[in-house]
Formats: sequence, C-alpha cells, structure tokens
Amino acid sequence: MIKLKWCADLKAESDYRAMAITFSKQTIRFSQIDLKESSFNGARLGDTIINDLVNDYAQGMINGDTFPSVVVYKAKNGKFIIISGNQRSNAIAKLIAMGKLPKDPTMEVYVLDTADQMLLEAVARSANVSHGSRTTATERMAHAIYMVTKYGMKPSDAALLYMVSCSSINHNLRAEKVRRDLGKQNIDVSSLPNSAIEPLRKLENDNGSFLKVGSLVAQHRPTAERVKQIINRVDRAKSDAGRLSVVKTIEKELSQESKSYPNKKGDKKSHPKMPDRPRRDKIIYMLERLTNFLAYEKDGNGFTSLDELQIATEADEDRIRKLWSQLELKMKVILKTK
Repeated sequence: MIKLKWCADLKAESDYRAMAITFSKQTIRFSQIDLKESSFNGARLGDTIINDLVNDYAQGMINGDTFPSVVVYKAKNGKFIIISGNQRSNAIAKLIAMGKLPKDPTMEVYVLDTADQMLLEAVARSANVSHGSRTTATERMAHAIYMVTKYGMKPSDAALLYMVSCSSINHNLRAEKVRRDLGKQNIDVSSLPNSAIEPLRKLENDNGSFLKVGSLVAQHRPTAERVKQIINRVDRAKSDAGRLSVVKTIEKELSQESKSYPNKKGDKKSHPKMPDRPRRDKIIYMLERLTNFLAYEKDGNGFTSLDELQIATEADEDRIRKLWSQLELKMKVILKTK
C-alpha cells in the first residue's frame, strides 16, 4: 500500500486570510467526501475532471510525491464538498480501485468555515490560478467577470484573486454592455472581439450614431484599430447632421474595403472555385491601414508633423525618412510596369 503525502498550500491560505475566511486543517476519511456533488463546482470552465491530469496525479502519488491539501467545506447533510482538489481526489479514487490504497483512506484537508456562496464560488474559481493544471488568462478573466456580474465582487478584488488587471475587467464589462445594448436592437456582434466592441460605448449618448455604427461594425467586421478611428471621426462631428454625414462616408469606405479584399477569415467566397489573391489583399490592406492611421488616428484627425507622431530623436526621424524613401522608390518601380 502507498502512503499519501500532503503539504500546506500557502497561496490558498493567503487568499483565505485576505477574504476573512476561517479555515482549519483536519484529517478526514475519503468516504466523507461527496465526489458527485463536488464535480459541480465552478473551478473549471470546461470538463470538471481532466483524465490525463488524474492519471498523472495517481502516478505521482505512487511515486511518493507530496500534494497540496484538498480544500472542502461541510454541507448541511454532513458530507464534505470539494472546493479545490477534484483531480487529486479522483486520483485517490483511482488508486483505491487499483488496490493501491485502502478502501477508505484518510487524507489531510483544509475545511473552510463558511456557507457564504460568493466566497465559496470565489475560492473554487481561483483554485487553479497558481498550481495544478493552471487556468489560462482567458479562463481567469471569465471567472473574474462571473464573480463581478453574478455576485457583485469589486473588480479590484477580482483582479487580485484571479491575477488579471482591473482595467481589463472593466474593459470586458464595458464591451459586454455594448453587446447587450446592440443585441436588444437585433445587431449581433457576439463573435467580434472586445477590442472592436468596447470603443462603441463612446457613442452611446447618441443612440442613432451608436446603432448605425454598431450595425456597420457587425456587417463589415473592421479591425479594432479601424473601429477606434471610426468612433473618433464620428465623435468629432458636433452636430447631428455632421455625424450623419461622417457615418455615410464611413459606410461607403467600409463597403469599398469589403469589395477590395472580401475574403476575410470566416467569410464565404461568392465564387468557391475562384482562387484567392493573398498578395493583392495584403498590399491593399496594408496601404489602407497606413492611410487610415495617418489620416484619422489622432482623435479622428490626421497627423501634420513628426512631433505629433512622437518622433523625438534625429535617429527616429532618419529611420522614418529612409523607410519612406524605400517605399516610394519601390512603388515607383511597381507602378511604372503598368
């Protein structure tokens, strides 16, 4: 028979103290854990049990490795529910079935003395931030957003708990609000990234412009950089008529861009057998991107000097001039061939 080895989880202990959760270290029987109910915790966004990880942990236990203690709380029925440690506990179940552990071994666990669902959910969702099969940055952000929207956790607290930035949480929350507001008007931007959606909030005080630009973004799927330029151009117009005129101009531009290089990722070809022209698409895209940057990046205005482009040294200016000379020379050669 093998012997299970447990150690303190200092990161977890620090989190519990920061959240004012009372906890204790106890030795319990494996049979006192409700494995089925434990599998429903929110620690992971996908499958709760990762079989490859369970197998790795089981082999580690056979090898005599030491594992951080499992974290549980006591349910009303007297059973313990796992908050952190489903993979470890399922590895133990596997070893029991293999006959390498007694039928009901003892194990050291942290027992949390709280019934506060927000705290229990927060602990479960932060359990894999720093060890085990670590959650990705995207998963940690999803957990943080869930805690803020579902339980009203402060973004600053969620940022610390899930190791993400507070500004990123707020950015995501603003983007989700824009999605909801556009969705109420049957404008679907669910598949677009937050970076292309969040800038639209700047137009929410002008519902007409907000919906029209939102519709154009949903239809043409411009880059986040392009969306910011569009928003700044519309926002710079101070009258309703001026904004309407800018929106009409932008609509023509986006329509023309779609015709110029229509085969964006996810778009279907109008003629399935017609071959792509990636070089053509790339040169048009890159030149339009440079043009739009120079013409609209400064809060909807164009740049008029190297100073405005933050070119502050002679070396930078020299590099800019050389690059432009190379580009101009190459384009003269290319255009002459026609």
